[in-house]
Amino acid sequence: MRLILGALFLVGLLYGPSLWFGFVRPSELALGQAMVAVDSLSLFDALTSDLSRLNGDGDGFRPDWQPLVALSYVLDGLLGGGSPWSFHLSNLLLMVALCVLAAGRIPGGASRWLVLVLVVAHPMQTATVLDISARGELLLAVFGTAALVVRGSWAPVWAFMAMAAHPVGILVPVLAVFAGSVSVERARSRLLGHGLALIAWVSLRVGLGAIGVVPDTRFWGSEQSVGAAAA
Repeated sequence: MRLILGALFLVGLLYGPSLWFGFVRPSELALGQAMVAVDSLSLFDALTSDLSRLNGDGDGFRPDWQPLVALSYVLDGLLGGGSPWSFHLSNLLLMVALCVLAAGRIPGGASRWLVLVLVVAHPMQTATVLDISARGELLLAVFGTAALVVRGSWAPVWAFMAMAAHPVGILVPVLAVFAGSVSVERARSRLLGHGLALIAWVSLRVGLGAIGVVPDTRFWGSEQSVGAAAA
């Protein structure tokens, strides 16, 4: 509990003023305007949309399907009615979760708090936390870290969520199999769960893309989108 309270305090101290920030990028403004009309936007449409078109920033060359990011934006819109504070609040809470996950597995009080401070105050975190359009990277960090540090049957679930948050998340199951493994036997014990998570995501992604339910992003875009961009 003290670790959670400490993370809340540090994140609030450094990044809390962002709750009063507005939408900065044109894509963020377009996203907020879309969420104002969330009542007329079905959840299915949001979860299967090209994310770059959902926020008004897509050109069709590289369709972007990140269902977990889209879902988080919909929830932000429902909470704040399209106001920027709810989007920034989600980023702050995700940052708190990342800090707790990263520091929670560190033994020893002083070492744990040092890791907490380093994670919160690292300059690389600034853009990730303050930039609404970087939600995918933040979700990837949270669920990727959870897949690496959490033991037991939930770890593959977090790996699947990381893949649903960002294309780079496809590397998380591979890293999770070997992270912290001091023996081949331990790596093998993790291989089944994370292997199934990887197969499930790839099958879902390719299958839904093939039948046109979600944007086809194979080879950085479908043949139609690449042809349209070339024309």
